Amino acid sequence: MNIRKNILLVCVVVYTNSLSAQTPEELYATGITAIEKGDYAAALVAFNKAVAKDTAYWQAWIQKGYTSLIYFQDTTGALSDYSKAIAVAPSVAEGYYYRGLLRQEMLQNGRANIDFTKAILLNPNNTDFYFQRGRSRLAINELQSALEDFDEVVKRLPESSTAYFYRGFVKADIGNPAAALEDFTASLSLQESAETYYQRANVYRELKQYANALADLNKALKFRPGYADAYFLRGVIKTEMGEKSDGIADAVLARKLGLKPGKKTRRTAKFEDSLYVYAAPELVVEAETPEYKEAIRDSKQLALRGKNALATKIISVSAPTTFLPSTPPSPINSLNTVECNKQTLLMRRLTEVNILCVARLLKDEIRVLRDPIADNIVAQISDIANELSVLEDNLLRGAVSDLAATADRQRRIQLLVNVQQLMNDLQEHLDQKAVRKAE
Repeated sequence: MNIRKNILLVCVVVYTNSLSAQTPEELYATGITAIEKGDYAAALVAFNKAVAKDTAYWQAWIQKGYTSLIYFQDTTGALSDYSKAIAVAPSVAEGYYYRGLLRQEMLQNGRANIDFTKAILLNPNNTDFYFQRGRSRLAINELQSALEDFDEVVKRLPESSTAYFYRGFVKADIGNPAAALEDFTASLSLQESAETYYQRANVYRELKQYANALADLNKALKFRPGYADAYFLRGVIKTEMGEKSDGIADAVLARKLGLKPGKKTRRTAKFEDSLYVYAAPELVVEAETPEYKEAIRDSKQLALRGKNALATKIISVSAPTTFLPSTPPSPINSLNTVECNKQTLLMRRLTEVNILCVARLLKDEIRVLRDPIADNIVAQISDIANELSVLEDNLLRGAVSDLAATADRQRRIQLLVNVQQLMNDLQEHLDQKAVRKAE
């Protein structure tokens, strides 16, 4: 045993000495090679040594921060590293952009907006900068400014369904339904989705084009059969048309599928409050079995793991491919059924967590709960994960042009954010079930 320890110590010393003899540029190259080989600890060591030898090496500071964040989930360290990159290279846009992405994921959208603005001032030619700033401005309700950003993205990338979607969403929010209708229609002509049909239905309703609104909601429900918000909006519209019994039926179904009472759309009419009575949560008492408790616990663990993996994936997808090395194999695009088990999934790095596997394991756990709301949320997670799988397969096979890849990247970010929210909804629902059980 002592011999083995001595050999290991010698290897570590030799490796450390070899790094010490390298220049900062060689250390940086060593770190990049280590990332490509999947040796992230070694990469971090190399980047640390690079900045120790040259504190003004901004590329190494950014890579150090990115490696700490993506592979070790060290948000504090990454934020510090990005700030150091900015301090030594204040005229380089990338440092501000990466810090903005991290702040955006930390829900510090006001600060993210400032970082993205600085990045744009330094490099006004990067479309992704405008797209991310638009998302942050939307989050802090700076709607007119967000509209300007999405205008710029649409002008530069007219084949991006996601850019039209976001611009339509902002136009609807600022009270321009006719213009919003045009953008949602343009988005749907490029990429059909349940959410875009739902948002266009909202606009049709505002324009009192009820038949068109109902048609869009039916299409949304065909894409996503468990879309609770779509059922509720359909109930609202039917009620407005005088079909009260059918409207109440849709509200009741929305409740069963997990609609959150009190969740209001940006254009909620006063009479809708009465329909929320039919969307009140139903208290269900389940048997206190060990299997049930275990399923609740395991489902919450899986949802948390999936949510954290998605946060990492959103930042990774947003990274400029011209600066960072190629990202590791996608945690979405394929499913190895042999390795898809809870123990393996919880032991993997977040970058290696397969969302299709999370959805499959959640489906097995939720089946024990016999909970239609949880069933519905997991079904939606699975549907979105499958759509992401198709997009990522195309990118990995090089089946799309560079321009189309940028549009697809924006679509992937939108889908990743959607499934991340569904994971959060599932966690909240399971927490509520646990509280009810305790009471």
